[in-house]
Amino acid sequence: MSEPLTDWDKRVTHMEYPVIAAAGWPIGSGSVESANKLVVEARLKGAGMHWARLNVNPLLVLRNAACNDRWEETWTHCAAWLRRHPLPRCPTGVVPAPPPPSEPLLPPPPPPLPPRAPHPWRRYGVPLSPKL
Repeated sequence: MSEPLTDWDKRVTHMEYPVIAAAGWPIGSGSVESANKLVVEARLKGAGMHWARLNVNPLLVLRNAACNDRWEETWTHCAAWLRRHPLPRCPTGVVPAPPPPSEPLLPPPPPPLPPRAPHPWRRYGVPLSPKL
């Protein structure tokens, strides 16, 4: 009976670092992490952005095409795919305005603070304690 393959055995061909380095491929994941930060996160994690899971991969395809100067080639392929697989469209016509809120969105401002008593440390040029 043979033993099942371990994760190490399954990935031995992926660990031929001298061959991979000689071919000019990066060995570490630093370039991948950097590309993810500069390309993906910069586009998807902007302030106030929310993405539907269905829209993330198509957006990343176009983002990567733009960043790699392969827009024409990628857009031709994407447009052909979209013609074969049309996506559902938003309904046409006027979108009704949301109903007005029944309660104010913000709480009322707090009352103003009472005036402060004058303190010596608030007066410039007045020593706090006598100098000896």
